Amino acid sequence: MLNNAARTSSTDSLCTAGRRMKRQQRLGVLEKKEYRYTTTELNTSPKTCAGVCACWCGICGPLAQQQASSPSPHPIVAMLRATATFAVALGAVALAAPIVPLLRNPAAAVAPYAPWAHSHMVWLSSDQSNQANVSQYVADYVAHNLTVGGLDIDSAWSTGFNNFVVDQSKFQDMAALVTAMHEQGINVILWATSAVDTDSSNYEYALNSSYFIENGFKEPALIKWWHGVGGLLDYFNPDAKAWWEQQLDGLLALGIDGWKVDGTDPYLVEVLTPYSPGAGAYITLQQYQNQYYGHFFNYSRQVNGPHCLIWSRPVDSYPMFLNLSAYLEFSPKYVMASGWVGDQDPTFAGFQDALINMFESAWRGYANFGSDTGGYRAGNRTGELLLRWAQANAFLPLFENGGDGEHRPWMFDTPGSTFFVDAYRRLVAAHYELGPYLLATGTAALLGNTSSITPHASPPADFPFIVQPDQMTDFSFSLGADVFVAPVVAANVSSILVHLPAGTATSDSWYEYWNPSRVHAANSTFSIATPLNASAVFVRTGSILPLHVSTAQGSVAYGDRSFGSALTAVVHCPAITAPSQRVRTVVPGWQELGAELSYRYGPSDSATDADLAATRQLVFEATPLERDLIVVLRGLALPSSAGTSLSAGSLEALHAAAELSFNVSVASSTCGAVSAALQFEGDAATVKSAGHAATMQAAVSWDAAASRPLRPIARVSEELRGSAAPFVCSWSVMPLLEGGDGSQLVDVIIRAGAGDAGVSIVVTHAA
Repeated sequence: MLNNAARTSSTDSLCTAGRRMKRQQRLGVLEKKEYRYTTTELNTSPKTCAGVCACWCGICGPLAQQQASSPSPHPIVAMLRATATFAVALGAVALAAPIVPLLRNPAAAVAPYAPWAHSHMVWLSSDQSNQANVSQYVADYVAHNLTVGGLDIDSAWSTGFNNFVVDQSKFQDMAALVTAMHEQGINVILWATSAVDTDSSNYEYALNSSYFIENGFKEPALIKWWHGVGGLLDYFNPDAKAWWEQQLDGLLALGIDGWKVDGTDPYLVEVLTPYSPGAGAYITLQQYQNQYYGHFFNYSRQVNGPHCLIWSRPVDSYPMFLNLSAYLEFSPKYVMASGWVGDQDPTFAGFQDALINMFESAWRGYANFGSDTGGYRAGNRTGELLLRWAQANAFLPLFENGGDGEHRPWMFDTPGSTFFVDAYRRLVAAHYELGPYLLATGTAALLGNTSSITPHASPPADFPFIVQPDQMTDFSFSLGADVFVAPVVAANVSSILVHLPAGTATSDSWYEYWNPSRVHAANSTFSIATPLNASAVFVRTGSILPLHVSTAQGSVAYGDRSFGSALTAVVHCPAITAPSQRVRTVVPGWQELGAELSYRYGPSDSATDADLAATRQLVFEATPLERDLIVVLRGLALPSSAGTSLSAGSLEALHAAAELSFNVSVASSTCGAVSAALQFEGDAATVKSAGHAATMQAAVSWDAAASRPLRPIARVSEELRGSAAPFVCSWSVMPLLEGGDGSQLVDVIIRAGAGDAGVSIVVTHAA
């Protein structure tokens, strides 16, 4: 797995984007606009960035911004859909008219938030947090080869709660700490709320200036919260907000990348009749929440760039009685690039509480979130609980680990064992591997005011009332449309019963993420083994799974660092029931163009069964892409005659490796027109190339004892690194895995540069 220093070159988006923005501005790359959304109009003007423009490639992807001074009630402001047009140049190529489809929804190809929202983030509890401990904490993760992309510096870093003055007895040089993290590709957020304690150095000034929310008697409404007694900032007072921003500026100047905005806002309910002196009106909790979370989110992006984000709650729960809890919404939905669902106990009951909070968040349309791995609160946390919780969080938009008590995975290992840290490392690798898919599902959810996850269970009958049952029996969920997760939510469980979702027009089965040779029919129920170092995760066959591969720890067993500079698209058992059907996915870009990937059977979108029988082709296409594209066609089987099933129902046909041959042709502006022939004969294969002097291929064979490739595609990639025409066509027979169905999968692997005209890859069954 890549260490933090090494991955910054291949995962550029996880670096300090604010500094890159300033550099790009000097180069005139960024076109900046201001977007302000009110209940009546949308104004655009060529002023300085208001912190709500998410576009890094000249195409606007604005976030909606709540009107700063208006306390009038209206729905939580949703994400504005970007409108953009890509000019796609279809350059002349030597092959017969490759079809590069235009993006059907260009807005979805522009990510409205930075990809580091989906990195692995860690934090140390406030009672241990200081510069030396935090620095060592991160260094220990890196030393155990666990990639870290975000660091939260939790509460008590300041001399008073929410005076924004760094306590130099704990953090002697906060600027140096932030810089050191950035140099490792780690983004930094600071804990904060809008409650200013009475013993804080800035309290008296705010009190004398009437900067706090008042009660019905027009007196400062002091609240008693977990860090003391204080007043809540009146965001509806422009002077109060300007004073607040002056204090935030000192921390933002250090280059921090956002805030963990904690939940003091519900204390407003205790005021009963909260009154805003700035607005001269009574306000609701929702109005205050819109201003509170929205200001931290928007102002940070305005000052330090649109890569900034906040952690905040979507939905959190408060136990009541008779197995009922109150599920309270916190943040406006447009800030939910990376949320967490509150504080839970370090028990399996706490894990279930976290999942129910996430399901409630999904049902209410929040986009991206996760939970504290292993639970926030102190207690008898076990290694089993930590791993089971991590197995869920690895397949959620937010994977973060921190809180009271022990959270470091290696600390649960017995002397001489690395079981827990090895299992945890594999989950971190899987989470990073899924980065493009998470960004795609998260972008679609945030733009569509929906959620990245869909609980398998149905919402309660009386939803959306705030009081709901806090017990559930089905904790499985879908991540996007093509990944299904069935968490283990109890101790000492070695197998679970899984019920897979229904099929679609282009897929009738699911394969196991960790063991791709095992394929299960859609809408089926079965028992699956779940030892402590394994989880039940499935991917829809025939789907295009966009990945960032940089290690062999994930689902691509021959992956390594050379994959990191490319976008990898895995298609397992390509399955389309009619030639005219096309499978598509959009992979949004951040600081680069996004792309639409698609494939179909047959020579054209209007192909018939007869055309398909005659050509026996699979055509994979991508719109222009600023990186190389690696396409992995796993278990590829093309029909030999009309009427042959293209579904994943016949494992024998799909897994057949003997006496097959394929011709692979690629056309793009980067590599021109090149082709290769792959001939499989039993357990061996030969690769012959034609059409380009720079074309190179290599067969990937396996060392059965070590289950490692003898000739990985990486070596070929290294040989081609200096070539102006990158193209490689390889193959791999996946090693037999324990618990497989006795078959081996043949992967056909094609790497090519898409360039500014897109790429068309045609695979023809030549047998």
